[in-house]
Amino acid sequence: MKLRLHLALFAPALAFAAAEPGPRIVVSAYTFHTFTVFEAVEKTAQCGAHFIETFTNQSLSPADPTKIYELSDAQRALLREHLVKHHVEIVSCMGAVPKDEAKARVFFDTAKKLGAMNIGTDSVDSIDTIQKIIGDYDLTVAFHNHAADPKKPEYRNSDPVFMRDLLNGRHPRIGVCADTGHYATSGVVPLDAIKLLTGRVRSVHLKERSAIGTRTPDQVYGTGVSRIADILAELRRQNFSGPIVIEFDANPRDNLTEVTQCVDFLQKHLSHSASTQ
Repeated sequence: MKLRLHLALFAPALAFAAAEPGPRIVVSAYTFHTFTVFEAVEKTAQCGAHFIETFTNQSLSPADPTKIYELSDAQRALLREHLVKHHVEIVSCMGAVPKDEAKARVFFDTAKKLGAMNIGTDSVDSIDTIQKIIGDYDLTVAFHNHAADPKKPEYRNSDPVFMRDLLNGRHPRIGVCADTGHYATSGVVPLDAIKLLTGRVRSVHLKERSAIGTRTPDQVYGTGVSRIADILAELRRQNFSGPIVIEFDANPRDNLTEVTQCVDFLQKHLSHSASTQ
């Protein structure tokens, strides 16, 4: 009966979520972007995680090609049943936020209906619109950084100084989604960026890389140069409690083992951190 009630109200929190301390270990649906949302939920559960971040343009299920942010209430109810079945919750939604206020509100409303507590976006050009409407929503907004591109000098999301200055004076629930892999590709030391953005980190796309200053494939946490354990310690110092998202781009059709190892790494380090506080 309780599950039916949750389904009817699209309640965002499941029983296990209420007991989850500190940051949530989240798997990005993009990690499984060659599959549907239903399949990404199943794979998230198989990895031992209970939280997922959605992204634009992923189809709902093998039987339903409707995109995740275009679902009807009936389709969202089916998705909620699938989430409950696999003990997974949507906590964050990635997507573009339009400058147009009415269109931006549609996306914010959609994220809330899906149960999200965070929106991740690259849309820094929409910051004034976000500033205007965020007070009406119980959400954080995190500006994600892709890698710097010399052909697009206007795109500066991977410049932590630029982002720090851009966010100065903005609503406290507006911040960054620190993508450590794209920082590394851009020649930015991820730990240094996160330190510089103290107080503005709202979510993290945590990626391990083998080099700083060139693009290398994602790999299992603790096996590269990104200093993942030190990043987690720094987030703890900042009292960070948002989503720590595993977005593993490598080998998307067969990466379950590596993603599970990343989940295990986070569970070990976060539980150790909690026990030493």
